[in-house]
Amino acid sequence: MVLLEGKQLFNTHCGSCHSLCQQRIGPPLAGVTDRRPVSWLFDFIASSQKVIQNGDPYAGFLYQQYNNAIMPDFNFLSQEKVLAILGYINAASSAPSHIAGVNGRPLRDAQELKQPGEFPLQGKVTAMEDEQEGSAGTKYLILKVVIFVVATLSMLAHILYVASLWKKGKAKFRI
Repeated sequence: MVLLEGKQLFNTHCGSCHSLCQQRIGPPLAGVTDRRPVSWLFDFIASSQKVIQNGDPYAGFLYQQYNNAIMPDFNFLSQEKVLAILGYINAASSAPSHIAGVNGRPLRDAQELKQPGEFPLQGKVTAMEDEQEGSAGTKYLILKVVIFVVATLSMLAHILYVASLWKKGKAKFRI
């Protein structure tokens, strides 16, 4: 149920500009929950321009990389809805992050890969992320566990609901 809601919310609010594995107006989002701290994602989703104006180097990098396209503010989405979207992206991300691009950056062509497994900006951007994560790493891990538990419980509830319907339906056919 949560994943279905997340998919619907993604299609409604994100899908016109983002895909999981292909560049559109904005970067592909496969593995974004692995590349960015969840607190950063909440801030960026609420108001990307505010994050950029506060001098976040990665947000500025994305803004420049995507032709200064302004992502609309989604500060009207509740925390639960944003979590549902992030849970869906996390569950649906089937491509390794190097296919989606380095930290969401689209690869212009295969020439950008210097050696297999080596990406441009690897040292710079990853170091920035490590500095930004700091103690957020623990919070991020806890949030990932919570998303996993909620998704698992949602699926279990759905299975039990379907089983109860099946049981009721089977009871009608007894002689």
